[in-house]
Amino acid sequence: MNADFLAALREGDKERIRRVPKTDFHNHSIFDTRLKSVEKWIGLSLPKPPARMKSLQAMKEYAEQILCPHIYSREGFEFTADSALQDAIYDGVVVLEMSLDSKFIDMYPDRENGFISFLSRLKRKYQQKINFRPELGISRDRNFREIEGVLTRCIESSFFMPWIFTDMKEHRHRKLKKFFIKRQDKRG
Repeated sequence: MNADFLAALREGDKERIRRVPKTDFHNHSIFDTRLKSVEKWIGLSLPKPPARMKSLQAMKEYAEQILCPHIYSREGFEFTADSALQDAIYDGVVVLEMSLDSKFIDMYPDRENGFISFLSRLKRKYQQKINFRPELGISRDRNFREIEGVLTRCIESSFFMPWIFTDMKEHRHRKLKKFFIKRQDKRG
């Protein structure tokens, strides 16, 4: 690990931490912008989350009750994805792998074309400042058969990172192995 980064961490020097180039290998688009940015965008103050969440369920409940009513829309998705990239750049991130759930595709009238078009614009907008690597995610509650065609077209577009799941061992994910392999083959 970078010695300057470690020293800055030990000293609590946030400005120095920011200046060290970093990679973020897992970012969740709508939840990785600052709360103050969302508040400014919606023109409201929101209840702050507790300093420590008691469980993953508590985090989900906070997000569903406090954040999602304001950001779970196409406009909210686009704002938070853009804002998360800006925050990453400000924090010194030079490579960002952002997980973008396939459920956001449903927010676009032309489905995957609109989704990929938006992400392509984001990539171009920040290409001089950050290596933006979108990852296609699939919520556990999605019906695979209903979205298989859309997923196939997204993966075949060669726009997304070469995997859509990190754990291919889970039973539910085994069906997707063919997409992982297909995507790997396209990247060569």
